[in-house]
Amino acid sequence: MLWIVSLFIHILLVDARSIENDVENDNTTDTEFARNNCVLSMKYKYGDLKEPQPLILTRNGTASAILYPNINGTLKVQTDQSIYLACPGEQNSLRNMNYAQEVKATCLSTFQKLLNSSELAKSHLAKSRQFLSRGHLTAMVDFVYGALQSLTFWYINAAPQWMSFNAGNWERLENSIRNFSTYRSLDLDVYTGVHGQMTLPNARGKQQDIYLYVNGTNKAVPVPKFYWKIIYDPRSKKGTAFVGLNDPFIKSITEDIYICSDISSEIKWLLWRPNDIKAGISYACTVDDLRKAVPTIPKFQTVGILT
Repeated sequence: MLWIVSLFIHILLVDARSIENDVENDNTTDTEFARNNCVLSMKYKYGDLKEPQPLILTRNGTASAILYPNINGTLKVQTDQSIYLACPGEQNSLRNMNYAQEVKATCLSTFQKLLNSSELAKSHLAKSRQFLSRGHLTAMVDFVYGALQSLTFWYINAAPQWMSFNAGNWERLENSIRNFSTYRSLDLDVYTGVHGQMTLPNARGKQQDIYLYVNGTNKAVPVPKFYWKIIYDPRSKKGTAFVGLNDPFIKSITEDIYICSDISSEIKWLLWRPNDIKAGISYACTVDDLRKAVPTIPKFQTVGILT
């Protein structure tokens, strides 16, 4: 299932024109560039990801790109090139959003209802150590602007995730991908989702689907069994899929945990503990192999794994 979130932002179209006398430049390179092009002075807080900042977009045919001013606040735009400015301000926020039903419940009371046992519920929960956290499908730090970072905290872009997995192999995977992309200077497409539903045995030993909210026969916010993430390089058409088990209570590692063939040994840049049950059993596989188990994965061609 794909979720689409819209931001309401005031957009201003600016046509760049050649300038010579209106721009202050600190070096010859900027001066020469400004003779036939355009240099803009953009005032923004460099490196402060939580403050509103101007977003500058340019379009080349059907492709769009983000332009970033340098550390001195200078943005170079070629003559006759059009740019779009998204001006920050109080109005650049989510409005008229339907957040559906707000659910308030504690994990303990919910587990007691699902498992028909307060003792079983307590055995799966430990304050500050083992609990259901908000699993960001996209890491907050993957976004530059505060408004987008805030969106990752809403459950439309998150799912229940056990804390030991959240702060374990899932976080290690996110960090490894970020470092890999930076080191290789790759602009990656990243797809993330969930699959299946976690279960726990009740007082009679029968497996019960786990939810974050239970009220009589009404149940909401299912706890996923698997989290998956795909990285894809659109230039080389290479991609790799990763899967993590959102269940720190399994007794042993069994074959049914693997919904695709494990190729982790081919991914040398991964820094995780794939066989650590508490941290979340994790593995890598080909995109096509994972798609057989998770048919909701978007369709795109891959010609090899991204290593």
